[in-house]
Amino acid sequence: MRSRVYYWGMDEMTKRQLIEKVELCKKVNQDLIRVVRIQPASRDPQKLLDPANWESRSWAGYSEGVGLGVSACWDIADLANYFSDREAHLDDCVVVEMDAYEADDKDEDAEHGAVLVWPQRIVSVTPLADTAFPLLVEHNELLNRPSDPDTSDEIDARLEQIERELVDRYGEDQVRRWLLVL
Repeated sequence: MRSRVYYWGMDEMTKRQLIEKVELCKKVNQDLIRVVRIQPASRDPQKLLDPANWESRSWAGYSEGVGLGVSACWDIADLANYFSDREAHLDDCVVVEMDAYEADDKDEDAEHGAVLVWPQRIVSVTPLADTAFPLLVEHNELLNRPSDPDTSDEIDARLEQIERELVDRYGEDQVRRWLLVL
């Protein structure tokens, strides 16, 4: 039985259990996965490596549940897709890329592409505006816009422009993989 997690932080028994699980992952050479997440630029990404901070809550704030891990997505396209239908304030945010073990708990937003992880290494931290994220979100929003004959040519032209810009920056193979997610 899992010990209770209080709203102000996890208790020592839970923290110790998490550390033991991570040590077991290392001992059996479990593969690390590469994931990405968005967080405020003011938050120190290195704190993601401390099990005391491995409590996940929804950005939308609609749930009181807590997951034992850090929420992330498999790649930038999943991240863009996840945030496309959420009202989150993403001003002054960064994308944190990290290597992690997949957590035992399931992320409460798993059906929207989120995965719960135990971070082991920060790979990179990049300002959100310097990633493919804004273009992928715009692409997703345009694709999901209700059909309107008066604007369909403009939308098609903008979609093509976004796709060309993404291919120029990230390469055709990568963009194809991303757009399959959207």
